[in-house]
Amino acid sequence: MIRDTSRQDTQIEALPLWKNPKAYKAAALLGLTIAFLIWGVNAWHRTGSVDNTLSLSRINIAQVERGDLIRDLVVQGKVVAANSPTLYSPAQGIVKFAVKAGDTVKAGQVLASVDSPELSNQLAQEEAQLNKLSVELQRQKIQAKRQQLENQQKADLARVNLTAAKRELKRAELSKEKQIISLLDFEKSKDDMARAQLEYEQAVQNAELEKESLSFDTQTLHLQVSQQKLQVEELERRVRELEILSPVSGTIGSLAVSQRSAVAANAPLITVVDLTSFELEAAVPENYADDLGLNMAVAVNLGGVNYPVKSLRYPPKSSTTKSSPECALARDNPKTCAKTCASPPAYYWRIAMMCCW
Repeated sequence: MIRDTSRQDTQIEALPLWKNPKAYKAAALLGLTIAFLIWGVNAWHRTGSVDNTLSLSRINIAQVERGDLIRDLVVQGKVVAANSPTLYSPAQGIVKFAVKAGDTVKAGQVLASVDSPELSNQLAQEEAQLNKLSVELQRQKIQAKRQQLENQQKADLARVNLTAAKRELKRAELSKEKQIISLLDFEKSKDDMARAQLEYEQAVQNAELEKESLSFDTQTLHLQVSQQKLQVEELERRVRELEILSPVSGTIGSLAVSQRSAVAANAPLITVVDLTSFELEAAVPENYADDLGLNMAVAVNLGGVNYPVKSLRYPPKSSTTKSSPECALARDNPKTCAKTCASPPAYYWRIAMMCCW
């Protein structure tokens, strides 16, 4: 028999507040929160107050303007001709140069001529063929007029016969009424009139058809003459191109062949250098390649003088070129070495250029 649980219960005494660790932690957290709030209120009060001032002499003030960012970049480059066309032989023949390498020429000046007997002979043959077709066309026109005249004459004769047949039929009708002729003769007169009517109508129709046929024949010869004229004009143009003219004003760069040499069609003959347009090719370091762009304003410093130019192209990197990209810069006049940009971009490059003239 269980009397009670007095032997199983243990009496636990309550700890004082100063000996409880949870009380210490709560007090510490509360103190930190109060300190942070006090510091924040003081800081806000200091920033919002106008009581604290600074002397103007301790502050540096400068005017700020919107402008372009300028970078100085020292690179190596060279001046090259922007336009140096190479002229080719228009046909096979013997070339005769009228200038030498280094000569100054103007636009439209004769530089060389190619003697092509084959082309000249072909032009003469085509001109003879054109003359032949022109004569045949004139002959066809005359023949057409003669044939039309003959056809008109046949139609007129048929009309006269028809008129005579009608008159005979009318006379036969009067004679039949007076019983002068027999019925057989009257019927014969009617047959003659019908035959004359049919011959007249056929003559008129044949004249119209013959006129259309002659018109088509004349038009065919006319088209052949026009086609032959085009061939002759094309050959004349090719013969005129045997005299090679300078497309630009400048100087003769080089002669591809010697004087009076036999050349094939489309063979290079001469190179003309345009002295009114130049380009600067500059090797820009690769680390600046991302900052460069097309049509970017560039100031090139040559001999202590800045010349505004414009970037044209950036050739891609390849295994046969340098590791740094190339920047092509254009200028209009070698004397002024300047090209004005319409709208400069945000980044403006000022390059100190060491050129190889």
